[in-house]
Amino acid sequence: MLEIPQTGNYRYVPLSDAVTTAKDMLNISDTTEHDMFLYNMAHKAVLNMNPLSLLFIDNIDIDVEDGIAQMPNNCITYLAMRYCDKHGNPIGPYMADLNFLSMCNCNLTEIGDYSRLVTYSNDRFVWVRPSDAPARIKVAYMARSLDNQGTNLPMIRDYMEEAVSYYIQHKFVEKFPKKYNALQYEAWKNGWVGSRLAVISGDAQREYINKARSFYNKLHPPLIGF
Repeated sequence: MLEIPQTGNYRYVPLSDAVTTAKDMLNISDTTEHDMFLYNMAHKAVLNMNPLSLLFIDNIDIDVEDGIAQMPNNCITYLAMRYCDKHGNPIGPYMADLNFLSMCNCNLTEIGDYSRLVTYSNDRFVWVRPSDAPARIKVAYMARSLDNQGTNLPMIRDYMEEAVSYYIQHKFVEKFPKKYNALQYEAWKNGWVGSRLAVISGDAQREYINKARSFYNKLHPPLIGF
């Protein structure tokens, strides 16, 4: 039975660790022929659990160049943005993802109307007129954990590794059924079902909402309405 550690009592590991474990169990560790399929299955396994548990709230100061501010590679979506003064301190009203705020029941004021000044798409803030853009902005955003090897593969919590590996293994057997016996397939499939339920029961949704509320402490403490 997979045991889910209490909050904070875990570490992040590369998704590739689960793929390596699965390859060892499938006796295909000496080949890369199936790697694309295996990584696709690994991603599907994560999505079939609770990907929200892999997200976190962060904030960053970004320089604006030629009316464009580019978000970092680990950005899922921005949550709120404010201009910075010449000292780097956030000032004035802010641009925010109102749909997200409504979902989190955030009680907020001083939301600015930037619709005619700046747009957000493809992980970039773009000012209609570059001359209207500030030199720097502060952005709170939803981020995902990535490995530090430059591959942009997501990081997963260590207690998710077993579940991802089970998913890869039984899906591989479904693709190549003649190479494995039925009992092994059933064991891996049941392992996936059980470990998936254990991961989901970690109540990642509650953690997500708590983090969503907490990002305003980083962005603009006086406006918190909790």
